Amino acid sequence: MTCAKCGTTLSPESTYCENCGEHIATDQPSIEQQIPQQEEASTVEQVEKTPNETVEKITAVSKSYWQYFLAHLKAPTQKGMDSNHSNTSFAIINAALISIFFALTLFAQLSLRTSSMFGLSFTETFIPGLVFMLLLIGITTGGLFLAIKIVFKSEVDFKALFVKFGGVLPLPVALSVAAFISGLIGISELTSLFIGLLFLTIFALMVLTYQSYRKPGVDTNIDPLYGLVGLFAIVLILLSVIFSYMLAGVLVSMLM
Repeated sequence: MTCAKCGTTLSPESTYCENCGEHIATDQPSIEQQIPQQEEASTVEQVEKTPNETVEKITAVSKSYWQYFLAHLKAPTQKGMDSNHSNTSFAIINAALISIFFALTLFAQLSLRTSSMFGLSFTETFIPGLVFMLLLIGITTGGLFLAIKIVFKSEVDFKALFVKFGGVLPLPVALSVAAFISGLIGISELTSLFIGLLFLTIFALMVLTYQSYRKPGVDTNIDPLYGLVGLFAIVLILLSVIFSYMLAGVLVSMLM
């Protein structure tokens, strides 16, 4: 080791130059110490510069869904009937959002309004509502599949049918959100109106999807009207059974 000022050769443990008295810095890291520090700093910098991929994906899906939602809300018949397999995830999101907001509306209407009397919890109102709406959409799609296959003798693909039916659901999504907001505010009459429109719209879209598979000039096994009536009967019977079972469970929870 040499003095930086006068060049005198010094011993490794020296802290001052014996010739000129210059202070010798001994706290500088060695080359071996500097390399790991530089690598660590570089790694930290790269981590900070690398965006979170999960957040990026969620943001991209949200933007894409919002564009899809607005386009299908503006022209549900045209856009929904033209849906393709690439919109499967959006159809699932539509069904999930309708179910979630319908369940939240039930919670707002039942639990928040009757909590002082019956003490209904979130799960006792939200879960039944969520399951009921998911079953409604699932049973409707399954009924459509059977009716189209039997009546129109069509080799319908279930996934394509679900995407088509799910593609016309943005309007029910908007109605379910409106019902939740009005229920949260406490406008019961408006909430009942939005819920009624929600169910009517879902059934109307079921008819629309059913008719979209009818091909002019092609013979059918039975008259399409009877097929549609049978479809409504099956869906309503199954839903009434499920609703009665769930309602009994809620009443038991209220009385316990």
